[in-house]
Amino acid sequence: MSSLLVDITMARKPKPQHIQLPTHMSRKHSPGTAELTSATVNMKGLPNFDKLSPHHFEKVRLLGRGDVGKVYLVHLRGAPKDSQYYAMKVLEKQDMINRKKVQRCLTEREILSSSRHPFIVTMYASFQDEDKLYMLMEYCAGGELFRVLQTQPNKCLCESSVRFFIAEVLLALEYLHKVGVVYRDLKPENVLLHESGHIRLTDFDLSKRTSITNLDDHSTTRSRPWLFPLFAKKAITRAHHCQSFVGTAEYISPEIINGTGYGPCVDWWTLGILLYEMIYAKTPYRGENNDETFNKVLHGKLNIPVNSCHGPVSKNCRNLIKKLLHVDMNKRLGHKHGAKDIKDHAFFKGVNWDALQTQVAQAPIVKGEIDYTDFTNFQQDLVDSDDENDDRDVIPEIGVEGVMPEMDQRSKLFKNFVYTPKTPTPTRTKGSPSQAIA
Repeated sequence: MSSLLVDITMARKPKPQHIQLPTHMSRKHSPGTAELTSATVNMKGLPNFDKLSPHHFEKVRLLGRGDVGKVYLVHLRGAPKDSQYYAMKVLEKQDMINRKKVQRCLTEREILSSSRHPFIVTMYASFQDEDKLYMLMEYCAGGELFRVLQTQPNKCLCESSVRFFIAEVLLALEYLHKVGVVYRDLKPENVLLHESGHIRLTDFDLSKRTSITNLDDHSTTRSRPWLFPLFAKKAITRAHHCQSFVGTAEYISPEIINGTGYGPCVDWWTLGILLYEMIYAKTPYRGENNDETFNKVLHGKLNIPVNSCHGPVSKNCRNLIKKLLHVDMNKRLGHKHGAKDIKDHAFFKGVNWDALQTQVAQAPIVKGEIDYTDFTNFQQDLVDSDDENDDRDVIPEIGVEGVMPEMDQRSKLFKNFVYTPKTPTPTRTKGSPSQAIA
């Protein structure tokens, strides 16, 4: 197998690291032949797309709770127990209306339905009933990168493994910028691992879609500055510190905190924070509370240690962190030519970007068979504490007629939510080359 990465500091190169994922994540075929599993292929087993409803699925487990919804592992009713598993995101309509987040869910649906990239989670369909919205997506058995990090010795990875994952995230962000999307919510919890070991970005409800294509081409945005996507021209207030950014404050860029308006460079800032956290097992600006964190982001000194838990950190890695975390977005790496500037950095010297994009390269993980009862890298507090009163009937039990109700006033707000692909997703068999889902 050809090498994807060339370690820059050969003299102090660490031993190859295998990320200790559960054994259900291995494959018995040769490396580099990533495939979609039975959980994400052969949509021919589904009913007609225009008649798809939650009644066609049974709930297996609550995988996670987010700010605006829940995600379940579901199984297609009547399908063999070793196939047709999906992740289903469920949103309460009234909750979305009350919290003024209707547009957020519509934006996520639009981005996912139009995205065609191997490192962005696939959405197969979206539908609704009288009370809820549903998004049917591929199930990533590897779970969250955040959980993977938490299970590592010292909660961090060696530099070569970090380079692999950061490079895949970079390719995903490059694609999003080319289609006019600013992701805005990069963090380890939103990076999922496919069972092949490759990443999938998920959760696009905070993303912004613009009318500009190729946001990294500043020849366009500079010649027509009125088109440059400046969002949130309002400083974050103390109230917002507590209400809107709890849990992600450590990843928020200076321009968002200042309310000066921002564009795609916010994603390069968060890429730098993610790189730092994967190397050092912590974020660089964390304070005792959000106010202190924001103050450190704006005025604190960036400390980039020469050593991590895995030994010396290369000069190129530390330099990339420094350039990505420039407080002035106009001086931040990626401001001029976007992802190209970052891909050309010495930290990525030797990366075969084509091999990475096509998933020919082997991910740095221990591989194993899929086990749909192993949820090691999902929210562990949900394993034994699923609130039956809260979650009962989210996925209707078998025997309930799957008749969709007439569209009521609430449903009219979500009339553009339904997504029904015209053709089934093609099946990929063992050993076939991996590619973007069409």
